[in-house]
Amino acid sequence: MITIGVLTISDSGAKGARQDTSGENIRAMVTQLPETVISAGAIIPDERELIEATLREWSDDKHLNLILTTGGTGLAPRDTTPEATKASACTIRRSVCFPEVSQACAVVLLLSIFPAVLKL
Repeated sequence: MITIGVLTISDSGAKGARQDTSGENIRAMVTQLPETVISAGAIIPDERELIEATLREWSDDKHLNLILTTGGTGLAPRDTTPEATKASACTIRRSVCFPEVSQACAVVLLLSIFPAVLKL
């Protein structure tokens, strides 16, 4: 059995001011996979210490096989999710980093926002 955690990082979602559609979509997709179970889920604000602590707890204490995060991708100084995730990955004992995945995600994101940038 593959144990999975879905962590949504959103200030407004954590306050209940916005529905967590991305986390819901991830959970819906994951539950269709064979031999998987969602063992943890949360919506937390974009606070670096809290993000790092949650990722470490889910990995080191709950021993989840896979942690999926969504949200926290803004460009404001307050948006610290990438830094918190990277810092956590460096201390989680079983973490494996795949820079190519991050690069591919950046390309997909850039392609999705590029038309909007051209309209400005």
